[in-house]
Amino acid sequence: MKLDVLLNMLEVLPLHPAEALAVQEVCDRYYRRFPPAAGLRPESLRTNIRRYLQSMRDDRLVAVVEADHARSEPGYYIRAASIPSHFMNSKVALGLLWSRRLLAPLVPALADAEPAQLADAASLSESERILLRRVRIVPDGVGRLDAAIHPGHLRSAADALQSGHMIELRYDSRSGGPQVHRLSVLGLAAKDGTIYLVGTTGMEAPPRHYALHRVRGIELLKERADLRPDFDIDDYVSQHHQFSHKLEAGSAAIRLELLVHRDALFHFIERPLMGQDPIDEAALSVDGDWVPVTATVPDTVQLAPFLWSHAGWVRVQGPPTIRKRVSEGLRAAALLYSADPV
Repeated sequence: MKLDVLLNMLEVLPLHPAEALAVQEVCDRYYRRFPPAAGLRPESLRTNIRRYLQSMRDDRLVAVVEADHARSEPGYYIRAASIPSHFMNSKVALGLLWSRRLLAPLVPALADAEPAQLADAASLSESERILLRRVRIVPDGVGRLDAAIHPGHLRSAADALQSGHMIELRYDSRSGGPQVHRLSVLGLAAKDGTIYLVGTTGMEAPPRHYALHRVRGIELLKERADLRPDFDIDDYVSQHHQFSHKLEAGSAAIRLELLVHRDALFHFIERPLMGQDPIDEAALSVDGDWVPVTATVPDTVQLAPFLWSHAGWVRVQGPPTIRKRVSEGLRAAALLYSADPV
């Protein structure tokens, strides 16, 4: 059956057994909605419909209510549960399932069918089923749990984004205490176990992002939102350094100069810093334990903690402000342990 005919039949047929249609009823409804070419006889039209229905029965897309004392003829209706699997390529099903797992914090905002069920119904090959059972996507880090986000708040944010209505957001700012904002929701972004709502307070106001685990309430408003058709969430995320906040909003990127111990150098080879210069291959073969690593990076709140995490394996050479910040943090940590009687 051609795809356009199948889609037309799906528009015509009912979804429930109680509304099942006989062949002539399907024929009347189909050709009233999709007029036939001139000159076709009524019997030819019924023959076409019978052929379409038989093809859909073969593919388990329709079910039949048999004739009995209540029905003089068999009736046909759509097997709704079979529709997704009919159009679901097995590789698409696996990709959807893995994407859903990767975006697990966003799951409460999604109202689609369960991907595991779609994958199961997609007639996976044995090799694909092995991938389904044995391949997993896990977060990076030290086993921290996801931030506690109220599923109702996430659902409301998604509803506002999809419906184009404004919201009233009650928000606990990390530095400014309780706040109330009337926002147009421009997007949602998941990062490191939490979700950020990107929104704007007015036509001229720049977009800002709000961590949903700090939200104390969201009310969907009747006012239409300013959705800004030219807004590009990927560009916004990039401009805000993947939500790693700058210490000073208008500060320029800095030239980070490090000496990295050879035993820790793999961290910067396997996962280089954004804006990192190529590491001199000759430096890997000369005598000595320290290799220079340079990069042009934004000065964000995450920079010093990242450098602290390497402790004695990374020495900051410049700029002086970063060297001082890292040094002071390590000295403070050393004092905590030096005063420890254990």
